[in-house]
Amino acid sequence: MLSQLLLVGAILAFVLTALTGDDIWAPKFTRWDETAVLLALAMLSGMLVDHEAARTAAENLSVELVGTGDDVLRSPQVSMDPA
Repeated sequence: MLSQLLLVGAILAFVLTALTGDDIWAPKFTRWDETAVLLALAMLSGMLVDHEAARTAAENLSVELVGTGDDVLRSPQVSMDPA
């Protein structure tokens, strides 16, 4: 999820930078640098996440509704059973 969000940010930064015409080799930080950092973080976070473990944790997380009407409270019930 984080890697996908960072990738979308990198794509939007790339489009904005291409439209504004910033110099790639400028001596100061530009939007090109922001684009490169966002893309590197997206790739790094995508490599560090164990997708199967994240999917299993999401499947084990359930939400139980408590109460009725307007006073419904949601309390997460997390299972710690290693499956």
